[in-house]
Amino acid sequence: MCYEINLYESVKKPKVKSTITTDALFEIIRSGGSNLELINKARNLGKQHVEYQDIKTNLPAVTWSFLFEGYKKDKNIINSTGLIYYDIDVALTMNLNTDYIFAKYQSLSNVGSTIIVKVSGVTINNFSATYCAIANKLGIIDLIDSNASKRTQFNVISYDPNIFTNNESFCFSAETMPEFEEPKLNTANENQKNVKWRYDNYADYCKENDTQEYEFGVPVVSLYLPSTIKNGKRKHTLLSYCNNLVLLNPMRSFGEVYTHLLERNSEKCTEPLDSNEIKDIVTSIFKYKNENKLKFKYTRTKKIFYGRKSGLTVKERQREARKTVGCWQRNKTKTKIYNAIERWDSNKKITIKEVSHLIGMSVRTVKTYWIEFKEFVKEENENKKCS
Repeated sequence: MCYEINLYESVKKPKVKSTITTDALFEIIRSGGSNLELINKARNLGKQHVEYQDIKTNLPAVTWSFLFEGYKKDKNIINSTGLIYYDIDVALTMNLNTDYIFAKYQSLSNVGSTIIVKVSGVTINNFSATYCAIANKLGIIDLIDSNASKRTQFNVISYDPNIFTNNESFCFSAETMPEFEEPKLNTANENQKNVKWRYDNYADYCKENDTQEYEFGVPVVSLYLPSTIKNGKRKHTLLSYCNNLVLLNPMRSFGEVYTHLLERNSEKCTEPLDSNEIKDIVTSIFKYKNENKLKFKYTRTKKIFYGRKSGLTVKERQREARKTVGCWQRNKTKTKIYNAIERWDSNKKITIKEVSHLIGMSVRTVKTYWIEFKEFVKEENENKKCS
C-alpha cells in the first residue's frame, strides 16, 4: 500500500514543498538520490563534527505522521497520513517483529534507525498516547528519542541501500488505545517499579561502556535543586525541575511525578508549598507535554562523557580529561599559527615574533610549535622573495 507524506526543501524551511508517495521516497532512500555525496560526507564526519549539523539542516526532509496545509504547524494539520515514525539514536540490538514494521532504515548518522508503522484513527488529540502505546508494543519504548514524538517532527531523508519495507505489515488502531485524559494520581505500575528515574541526559551522548568527546561541547540537562529553596523562588524552581524531570522520564505517570515533586518540595523548601500548588505545577507540565510544547531547559554544556560501565575510576577520568583538553588546546594553538601563516598578507618576513604578535600569543608559545611549521614558513618566505 502506498501513502502520501509532505516533502520539504530542508528542516530550516517549514513550508510544504510538495507531497511524495512512500514508494517514491523509499526508492530515494535506497539509492541516496542526488544527495548521496552529502550524506556520505556527513557520515564520515560523524555527529559530533560541526559541519555534520550544517549538512543535516540543508538536506531535504519529510513529516511522516500528518499532512499540513502550507506550513508545518499544528494548526495547519489536514489529517493523519496513516503512519507513525520512530527515531532511535542508538544501534538496535534486538530483533523487531517485522510483521509490525512498514519500513525500517538507517538514519542520517548511520548509527540509529528510523522505524515506520501503519496506524488508523489517529487524531491530534490521541497522537501522543498512540505513539507511546505502539512503541511499548514494539518493545522500543526505552530506545526512542522522546524529542522526536511531536506531530510536526521532521525526518531528514537518509540513505540505506538495504532499507526494509513490508506493504503487508500490521496496521495499529488508535481507537483501541486510550485517549489522553485528565491525569489521575495513580501509583506506579508494575513495569515502572524497578525502573530508575533519569536525572540527566548523559546517556543520550555516550553508551554506558564507552567514552565520548565533543570538543565544542553539547547542551546537557542535569537535574539539580539547591539544598534550601527560599520563599519567593519555590514555584519557579520546582516548575523548572519538573519540566526537565518529565522530559527525561516521559513514561512516568502523573501520580509518580506528583509524588516525586511532593518529596522534593518537603525536603528542599524552607516552607513547603501546599500540595494543591504542587498538583498545579505537575498539571501545567503535563498539559504542555500533551500539546508537544515541552522543551528541555538546558543547564550547561559538557564536552567529555564517561559511561557508567567505562571501567575508569574518578582519578583516571580526571587524568584522561586533562589529556584530552590539553590536546584540544594544542590543536587550537596550532590551527591559529597555521592560519596566520597561510593568510599572511604582510611584506614582512614570517617569523616567530611576527606571528606571535599577530595572533596575540607569547613568543614562547609559538616557539614551542614552530618546528612543525618550519618547512611551511621557509616555503612561504621564499615565495615572497620571488613575487
